Amino acid sequence: MISIKNIHFSNPSRWPFFYGWFIMVMTTIGLFVSIPGQTMAVAAFTDSLMEALDLSRNELSVVYMIGTLISSIFLKKAGVWYDRHGAKVMMFGATLLMSFTMLGMSYLIPLSNFADDLSFHLISAKGWSLILLVFLFFLARLNGQGIMSMVARTMLMKWFLRKRGVANGISSMVANASFALATIGLAYFVSRIGWDHTYRLLSVILLLCALLFLGTYEEKPEDFGLSPDGDISKEKEMKGDKKVLEIRDFTYDEAVKTRAFWSVTLITSFFACFVTGFTFHIFSILRDAGIPWERGQDIFIYCAIISTFLSLGGSIISDHIKIKYLVLLAALGGILFGIGFAFLKYHWAFIVLNIGYGTIGGLFGVLLVVAYPRYFGKRHLGAITGRNMSLIIFLSAISPLLFSLSKSYLGSYQPIALLLATLSLGIFLYGMTVKDPQ
Repeated sequence: MISIKNIHFSNPSRWPFFYGWFIMVMTTIGLFVSIPGQTMAVAAFTDSLMEALDLSRNELSVVYMIGTLISSIFLKKAGVWYDRHGAKVMMFGATLLMSFTMLGMSYLIPLSNFADDLSFHLISAKGWSLILLVFLFFLARLNGQGIMSMVARTMLMKWFLRKRGVANGISSMVANASFALATIGLAYFVSRIGWDHTYRLLSVILLLCALLFLGTYEEKPEDFGLSPDGDISKEKEMKGDKKVLEIRDFTYDEAVKTRAFWSVTLITSFFACFVTGFTFHIFSILRDAGIPWERGQDIFIYCAIISTFLSLGGSIISDHIKIKYLVLLAALGGILFGIGFAFLKYHWAFIVLNIGYGTIGGLFGVLLVVAYPRYFGKRHLGAITGRNMSLIIFLSAISPLLFSLSKSYLGSYQPIALLLATLSLGIFLYGMTVKDPQ
């Protein structure tokens, strides 16, 4: 019986150039096709789902929260699964499940009506649609924002050492631009072919990518007699940068006791919280600020431009500066984002929001890929990053509801925006106390 781990489209050791650069491309594709499980994709379908299923904004936010919270419970374990089974098995399985999830989303109404008939109308069709949405959001968040993102980024870390910043910079530059523009692109397809057909299109793309990942994702260069970065001989390694070669491998329990771990984990998690709530309710936020969608979508375009260049620059300089400074810059971006969001109806705030959004968005991927191996080594990377991803998923689960409650009970989104700015300030002050655990 052929093991999934033994399926290879080609032998990486026989490539005319270092296979790690192809891994960089596949990482980028993996991040790109994780978008259907990210909030920026859900945002494009929010109004359509509310109309089709007769749901209020609070109801949809609660359903999204429950599904996402359940997925966060499994994500810490997913990191352990990654350490045990490797990138190929995890990415293939997660992408395949994502394909089926998108197919299920496209048939949400027929499935709800079928379940209603099957249960002899004990639960209404709307009730079944809520139950199915919880389950499908659970699968989408677990596999899309969770496993697929974690596996792609963690695999890339293992193929590079000295060139990790450059490789991540190129990958993040493309991925960040795709993430920033995803809502615009998906909203276009929803308006042209409908929300259900758009989900089916995503299902087909994900299925094809699952087969692609099956033959191309490889765990680490050492499995094929290669070394990280390419043609680095053992002799060169011994003479190389001792900061790279003498990194201690922290266990999960050791890592979570350090301020370094929590500084990176908090800023990346709160970024996910900001962006999830903001993009989930983007159309409502723009209406409240008196900004038409034609102008509001410029937020994603400007964010894509700023985050693209910042992710490349941040990745390159990350090899030469303390990670702490990137955390502080990202926290500053969070402060600007919160302030700009709170006063979005003013022109100056629109500019401030874009600068803050682009800054923290550009550094998000840099910190996820570069910080943890620099601080804690590679041996237990899956478990360590799994904890980070579980917190990211948890905070992104509750943020749409918090935004919705702010709007429903406090009259606007301004209170939650100011809270986000304050939390970013707290992370900035905390980050100033961090020391490198190495």
